[in-house]
Amino acid sequence: KPFMLMEIRRFTLIMMLTGCFAAAAPAQKKELTLGVDAHSSFYDMSFAPIELGLDVGYGFTNWLKAGLRIEQSIALMEEGDARTFAKNNTAGAFACFEMLHFNTCALSLKASGGASLKSDDWKYVYYDGYLCLSKRKGDLGTNFGIGVRYYDSRSEFMDNKLRGYLSIGVSYTL
Repeated sequence: KPFMLMEIRRFTLIMMLTGCFAAAAPAQKKELTLGVDAHSSFYDMSFAPIELGLDVGYGFTNWLKAGLRIEQSIALMEEGDARTFAKNNTAGAFACFEMLHFNTCALSLKASGGASLKSDDWKYVYYDGYLCLSKRKGDLGTNFGIGVRYYDSRSEFMDNKLRGYLSIGVSYTL
């Protein structure tokens, strides 16, 4: 598990640093995007998080954008016969690299990281990697994807968790 955590952290850091280098790229795109999406874990019902998120991103080039992300999540947990939940708000940042582009579709790789806010039920830091297929029609886009998220728990009652998820969302380019 420590090796996997180091790899996820390294990947997230590389993706975010790539965004810094793209700011100086000559092919500036300069577009603002807003997106909403939902992530849902698809296995192990003893821990089933559902996240609803809002992205505000800036397209530096035709292939790279970065921005801020806020989420509200509900994590359903089961330990033996006891069932409970934790409701959290998180804030973080993301970098998105568009790997392939064909007609109105694109395949992108997105890395993000963030942390739960101070007054939440379950305190954690998350690292996220996500593969996304997007289809655009004008300024509106739909997104479908699969990802993996590592929850680095800061609470005594919960261990660190690694979960896969499916995602669906929409985006709008200003």
